[in-house]
Amino acid sequence: MLTETSIDGQTINREIWLENTVEHIRRLRDDGVPMLGMIWWPMLDQVDWDGALTHRIGKIHEVGLWNLKRQKTGRWRAWQRRW
Repeated sequence: MLTETSIDGQTINREIWLENTVEHIRRLRDDGVPMLGMIWWPMLDQVDWDGALTHRIGKIHEVGLWNLKRQKTGRWRAWQRRW
């Protein structure tokens, strides 16, 4: 199983990474490697990830399958990407 794979950056970067990763898994399975699955980590964009969570500045790292956006109330809102 391939776990904790993702890439930081624009949506197109993640789309290409995901497509390439799935294709590599297909090839491995065709070659007889018992690939059972893949986990994209993280599911949601990460906040303040670059500081090992030691600071709270609210910087969003676009690595998730779902976007995060801060609402006017200060709470985070997630919505699914449309690839």
